[in-house]
Amino acid sequence: MTGSVWATPVESLYQELTLPKPAPASVVAAAVTARMGIALLIKTLAVVGNRNSFEGDRDKLKILTEAARRESSKLVEVAEDDVTGGPERKRSEVPMNAALAGSDTSFAYRRAFRNST
Repeated sequence: MTGSVWATPVESLYQELTLPKPAPASVVAAAVTARMGIALLIKTLAVVGNRNSFEGDRDKLKILTEAARRESSKLVEVAEDDVTGGPERKRSEVPMNAALAGSDTSFAYRRAFRNST
């Protein structure tokens, strides 16, 4: 994988994952997947917050959205570091951080959804 992972087609990333050779593809896949999940959370928070019937705290939605954007930015960096040979410590933390971000995202989504109904 050469160049920026964010400019790479998804199919190219998929092909890298299928190859029987060491490559940064698995770490990149975890970061990309987590980032897409965060994007869906951000979209959901915006849709829910824009509903006239929403009776929850819009400031909390804004705080959740800002936190999600920060986590998304971190995932961009670690994916790029993995492709370009960033520090080993970061590479080993990416799958766990992606899993934790997904867990936090899921919790925040459930809470936002529960408050919107």
